Amino acid sequence: MIGYHARAGAAGVLAHTINGSAFAEIRVNGKPSGEYLLNGLLAGSFGVPVRLISGDDCLASEASVLFPSAEIVTVKRALGNRAAIHLSPSMAHQVLREGAYQAMNRDVDPLVLPAPYTVQIDTVRSFHADLFAMLPGMKRLAPVCMEFEADSPAVLCRTLNSLSAMAASL
Repeated sequence: MIGYHARAGAAGVLAHTINGSAFAEIRVNGKPSGEYLLNGLLAGSFGVPVRLISGDDCLASEASVLFPSAEIVTVKRALGNRAAIHLSPSMAHQVLREGAYQAMNRDVDPLVLPAPYTVQIDTVRSFHADLFAMLPGMKRLAPVCMEFEADSPAVLCRTLNSLSAMAASL
């Protein structure tokens, strides 16, 4: 996972989850979740471990909890959502190469969380929730909070990506 970022609702450079203009926060089984969790679950469902994660210091803090055996390479320090202090490109390449080497020499298990998954989405605007509420299986918990159940990481990711595409049509 190269060039990743912190989850929606958190600090960090470009912090969002899938669609920052539609999703204010996504929670899986009650825990705020970023793309690293979603993609890690999807990879894990195929038996593929996450060995390397890179991004800013905010991502590193979040991802290290879920992926304690992964090599995490911090290439910038977030100053805000659109500002950071970066390593030079040559230094970033060097630490990523070293991190990849370390990652391949570690014993890492795939991320597997038991299904079903309860997914809650806080939308940026109520009209997003209005749109999402039309889908079968969606439950509205509050004016800007939706919930659905997924029986696999693939269904979880497919549903979120479909909601993102729907939101983009508005």
